[in-house]
Amino acid sequence: MKISRTDRIFILIIALSLIAALISGSGVSLSTSLLVAGLAILIKGADFLVDGGSEIAEHYGISHMIIGLTIVAFGTSMPEFMVSVYASFIGSGGISVGNIVGSNIFNILIVLGLPAIISPLLVKEATGFDSKFMMLAATLLFILSFGLFETAMDIYIIGAIDGIILLACFAFYLWKTLGDAKKQKEAHSEERKKRPPNKRMPVSILMVIIGIAGIGLGGQMLVDNGRSLAYAFGIPELIIGLTLMAFGTSLPELAASVISAMKKKHDITIGNVIGSNIFNILLVGGAAALVRPISDIASRTVFIEIPFMIFVSLLLIVFMKTGSRITRNEGILFIALFAAFMGYLLL
Repeated sequence: MKISRTDRIFILIIALSLIAALISGSGVSLSTSLLVAGLAILIKGADFLVDGGSEIAEHYGISHMIIGLTIVAFGTSMPEFMVSVYASFIGSGGISVGNIVGSNIFNILIVLGLPAIISPLLVKEATGFDSKFMMLAATLLFILSFGLFETAMDIYIIGAIDGIILLACFAFYLWKTLGDAKKQKEAHSEERKKRPPNKRMPVSILMVIIGIAGIGLGGQMLVDNGRSLAYAFGIPELIIGLTLMAFGTSLPELAASVISAMKKKHDITIGNVIGSNIFNILLVGGAAALVRPISDIASRTVFIEIPFMIFVSLLLIVFMKTGSRITRNEGILFIALFAAFMGYLLL
């Protein structure tokens, strides 16, 4: 497998970070170095997973929108999955929920906003079901956070039953989307027979395996050292989850969306964001709640951050209709809203 210049840069960053960690005498410096290394491993792992998965999907004649909603969305959501589930496992529910909500807000406002400024995003394929399902998932998270199935009604908690509900909704969405992909595959079956054998398939499968391993290792390093830095500087875990973790784990979505926008593959950009947000809430949130009930959800998350996520999801539905464009002005509005959101968090 050929190593590109970008891959060499990532390997160099990881190596330098690990060397700095080994020679560092300060706990903060050590955590910072390991966090940078973990972030680089996580991003490159997601990159491998997306590239390998996309090649496999394209081989079967699946549309760019379906690829964005499934393969790319799954690949770029793996960092959120590893970070949130691991954070829940070690009892850091603030990071878990903050990462999900912060990542979804970042996905809509930055991952779509920045590419829209670079090149207005043309909505070629209908996404009405998927975008509305994303809105439904965000609303469901808000409702379940009140701990409707828990005995202690005075706290905000997402418990095991809530996790099962989220995972059941995810299973339905996956069944529906894969059914659409199967129809597209059957429609292109004759065309695929005329193609020469794809000799890169073993390489693509290997990239997927390496990507999953990299994401697992990088996610654990990011959470462990992010928590250490939060404690060192007295920063609440929720803020770390909504900012550092959300930004770090959303970088794969941002990279994939910017590159696809520059290549005019707008359906991948849009599908990536919608699919990732659905995956984050239903799969990541459901799995995290099953691992350990998320019981330390702050009231501001329930009444401010999650409603803001629902608001920007609704805003995306308003802007996004088949045949329309997400314009540069709308992209600028998204960036401005994210800046206001960050200002609120820091104040």
